Amino acid sequence: MNDVPKAGLALMSGAIIFLFGIMFAEFTFEDYSVPQNMISDLGANRDLSAAIFNSTIIIFGVSALYAANIFRRALKDHIFSLLIFLAGTGAIIVGVFNVDSVLIVHYFGALMSFILGATAIIYSAKSIYKPPLSYLWTILGILSLLSIVLLFTCWPSNNNCFRLGLGAVERLIVYPIIIWAIATGSYLVATK
Repeated sequence: MNDVPKAGLALMSGAIIFLFGIMFAEFTFEDYSVPQNMISDLGANRDLSAAIFNSTIIIFGVSALYAANIFRRALKDHIFSLLIFLAGTGAIIVGVFNVDSVLIVHYFGALMSFILGATAIIYSAKSIYKPPLSYLWTILGILSLLSIVLLFTCWPSNNNCFRLGLGAVERLIVYPIIIWAIATGSYLVATK
């Protein structure tokens, strides 16, 4: 039996759970500002929003690890599976070490999941998809990577980052990764 649909389902489900986790955590975090607050701020306090955010990003990370293990065996694409595995590991690190704990470890995990998640999008454009979908994923992966540069350009001055706010810029990094994980998981369930 082909296990790729199981991996796709895990990747898709983990991404959906995390997306809803972000939204529910925002709803329960008093005075949270999407443009101004970073996504990880949701996991920093000791209330319901932290429990929701931290648990759902860990679920997303674990689902990515599970999917990566199957991709390694079934697709025989070690680069793709390694990118997914390391991005998932970064997500778990973010959930375990929130911004109120070991900050440098948290930032390392976030950067790991950002860069490797965006790279996985671009890599999948040539390894999994054909045009025109490959063009879409290449554009979204590049958007995510460029947004990382924009975030680090704006962060030192803590400015409003071209009126977007640091929180909005971070979402330009994260949402393409989540959207890709949902779409790619669905694609692999349907076609493999």
